[in-house]
Amino acid sequence: MTPPLLLWYPLEECTLVYTYVDPEVPGPAVAERRFGRTGPQGDEWLGEVEETILSQRPPQSSTFKVRISADEIQEGTTRILRAPVAVDTAWTDGPDDWRIDAVGDSVTVPAGRFSNCLRIVYSNEDIGGGVLWLAQGVGMVKHE
Repeated sequence: MTPPLLLWYPLEECTLVYTYVDPEVPGPAVAERRFGRTGPQGDEWLGEVEETILSQRPPQSSTFKVRISADEIQEGTTRILRAPVAVDTAWTDGPDDWRIDAVGDSVTVPAGRFSNCLRIVYSNEDIGGGVLWLAQGVGMVKHE
């Protein structure tokens, strides 16, 4: 059975390049994500992501596992989405507090306009916070 949350984080083999705001980097930071799909294992879907921060010199790379179950999406050790997909669904993951702020949001990025997005906000006492937009059928399209 395919977990419904897979709609928000498709594990397709592809490469995405995106920009994001990093307070430690002047100007927009640029990252490349290479998604590898390993597919279903029991009730979960597993994948691997290699992320390279291109705007750092030299570029910095890291690899992490992605796990998608009926209840959550986890990147490495961080849960970035919990069910149910509804405004005000909230969870705590280590020092981070997460909350679905909007369902059906629209966002425009250099790759185009995406509608039917989830807007997820997170905060951390030590480093501040941010916002993620996940487009249905696409995955993360913006991070600030």
